Amino acid sequence: MKNKNRPLPQAALYAIAVACLLLAASLSCNRQSTPTPELTGEQMAAILLSQEEVAAEFSALLLTPESSGILDNAQTAVDDTLNPDDTGADIAAAGRTTGYIHTFQDPQSPLDNVGEDPFEMRAIVHLLEDEKQATDFLSTLTEEFTKFEDVPVDQGTVSSVSTLDHDTLGEESTFFRAELTPPESETAAIYWLLWKRGATVLEAGAFAPATSAIDHSSAVLRLTAIMDGRAKRTAQ
Repeated sequence: MKNKNRPLPQAALYAIAVACLLLAASLSCNRQSTPTPELTGEQMAAILLSQEEVAAEFSALLLTPESSGILDNAQTAVDDTLNPDDTGADIAAAGRTTGYIHTFQDPQSPLDNVGEDPFEMRAIVHLLEDEKQATDFLSTLTEEFTKFEDVPVDQGTVSSVSTLDHDTLGEESTFFRAELTPPESETAAIYWLLWKRGATVLEAGAFAPATSAIDHSSAVLRLTAIMDGRAKRTAQ
């Protein structure tokens, strides 16, 4: 009668160990490449800031419907990246599938706004195919602030770029203050925060007169924390 408790041969133990390692590696890769959840336009809009939330910080700003809504890749290339060579195809190749934007503006023209408070704020969500592509997309957007500093592009010229201290949002984030001089317009101070949560990249920031003596970074941080809380719940 065979001994049922006979030890397995060393070669068999080695094969089992290798199989377990391969399985663990496969599971790890799958976690790192978690696809983005499918979100409707309504669900993406719900992540972004509302009129009431923005008005609590910047009372003059109103949601602008004609500048809000689904943000496709072609429009992202035109309005949301600084690289003048970007196209919708480039953005799609980076793994971005869709997105949404809320724009809040002071009804008074920015050209006439010489006060202290922001004349515009934007909140944006980008959906990427997986977490790795979200990390790369965030890096691209972040690096553009310094790559195109003092370089005239379609949106104008970005200058005086500096990073601001803040508590990290999501898995990683960067907070900038910069100045933007659009063609034929007054220079604006920008307070802009970009961050990643799962396969989602988020942005939000305010545009104020460059002559403003008020530091608007704390208000922007409070608003982005609201956005991130909703993004976190959506990702769960």
